[in-house]
Amino acid sequence: MGRRSDHTRDQLREMILKSTCQLIEDGGLRGLSIRKIAAEIGYTSGTIYQVFENLDDLIVETHVLTLKDLHATLADVEIGDDPETSLFELAKTCLQFANAHQNRWNAVFFHMLPEQRTLPDHYVEQVTQLLAYGVKAIDPLFSQQGSAEAWLSARVLWSSLYGIVSLETTSKLSREEEADVFIRTLLRNFLAGLKMELAQPDSADA
Repeated sequence: MGRRSDHTRDQLREMILKSTCQLIEDGGLRGLSIRKIAAEIGYTSGTIYQVFENLDDLIVETHVLTLKDLHATLADVEIGDDPETSLFELAKTCLQFANAHQNRWNAVFFHMLPEQRTLPDHYVEQVTQLLAYGVKAIDPLFSQQGSAEAWLSARVLWSSLYGIVSLETTSKLSREEEADVFIRTLLRNFLAGLKMELAQPDSADA
């Protein structure tokens, strides 16, 4: 493909991100390079560096798109008054998304930024929006809607869920072990402990 020069910066950004997402979808992060991405879109590596600071910057932006896609998928999940049912539906949908996009999912969690680099605010915002689904699901257990305790619980559950889903997508669970059983057990035990803690007279002051 010959070099093109008829795209605006915004169009180039979209092309680069789309191509990078597809390369990650097809083969993961292994072998991904600016030169390979440039060849896919028919531009030079220098053009990509005019839009993105470096490969890490570009990869992080693809992670944002993956999180947005997950967010859109979870938006279809009905969240009712039963926390366990709602959380299981959210977790099951997350697992289905991860299995359908294994390389993109694993890239989000296995990509390491260089030291002294932090994730951009809009990345953190996407994670917060995902956590909000968990908060909404467990809010019936808390007297104060969207409380700090609810957000902390949602973060803990998200971290635990990530471990199970990542084991599943990297084939680290044995054939006898099923991820949905692990998820159901995690939720049941976590919620039982949470309900017990909240039932304590001084739990609101802890």
